[in-house]
Amino acid sequence: MQVHSFSLGIVETNCYILEGENELLVIDPGDNGEFLNKQIKQYHKKVSAVLLTHAHFDHIGAVDDVANEFDAKVYVHREEKSWLTDTEKNGSKKFAMYQLPQVVQHTVPQIMEPGEYEIGEFKFEAIHT
Repeated sequence: MQVHSFSLGIVETNCYILEGENELLVIDPGDNGEFLNKQIKQYHKKVSAVLLTHAHFDHIGAVDDVANEFDAKVYVHREEKSWLTDTEKNGSKKFAMYQLPQVVQHTVPQIMEPGEYEIGEFKFEAIHT
């Protein structure tokens, strides 16, 4: 497995792409969806899923772009599901005074609880901290 990282958005949040033999996992697609999708396409592999470590605005800005482009499921912890559509909870509302966009994503996520997962060719343990 290879790990690729990109700094995205105004706060340069790290986005990771885990590259397996035939598939990819995208972790925290923070912003710049068009750029990120171009990068993903260069691997010529299926996107198994989008995983969110948490749902602050700087980690979710390109969720819809990636999920829609690659028909990928999105996974988030139950406690932060509503943050995808709530600018107060995801923190983007705090930056409205600086004319920064409010971050709202419409992809309906899967709930990821702590435990063992197998998504595509990737096996991992999710830990809630």
